[in-house]
Amino acid sequence: MLLLLANGAMAQRATVTLTLDDGFFNALLEGVFRDGATLDFPLKGGDGAVAGYLPTGSSCVEMVSIRRESDGRKTGARLADGKILAPLAFSGNYDPPLLPCIGYSGFAETEILLDFDRNSQSLIGRMVVNNVSLSGTGGVGSGFVARMVQSSIDERINPIKIVGLDAVSMTIPVQKGANVSMKAVDVKHRIAKGLLTLSITYEFSRS
Repeated sequence: MLLLLANGAMAQRATVTLTLDDGFFNALLEGVFRDGATLDFPLKGGDGAVAGYLPTGSSCVEMVSIRRESDGRKTGARLADGKILAPLAFSGNYDPPLLPCIGYSGFAETEILLDFDRNSQSLIGRMVVNNVSLSGTGGVGSGFVARMVQSSIDERINPIKIVGLDAVSMTIPVQKGANVSMKAVDVKHRIAKGLLTLSITYEFSRS
């Protein structure tokens, strides 16, 4: 759902109200995972080095794949408790020392935090991983893998461009030959009753 309301509170400013439901975020995810596509990236080690290479004699590619569904749970988004919750299903491989390659799967409980980037005129989301549930390792290195998965998701997915605020336009009556440009200068947001409401303040300049 998308609603636009303009309020000319000042002669040179106006407030636009943009309302989004969780269908907006899930539609984005549906596009990402269409036709079985996944988001794949190397598993990031706890020492700051990126795994994903093949050690001599190994055929185990250490990686994480964010999937539409894993272990019967789906990647998705919902607006609840004043938050944007975006659980991520994933699977991957881990090559522990002196042991065979281990395949694993799991679920990351994540939250999207919003921030206004004035320079790019965009509403930016940053995905924060609050918890990782891991299965498939038989207890071998599960804590280590969970930490690597969390670090990889934090580093590889963020930041997320939610809305380009320069895409909103208005028709302002001005004298013939005058030019009016608009720029977002402030964004406030509120999540309630399954809706994300953005109050975007635009400043107008005339030349």
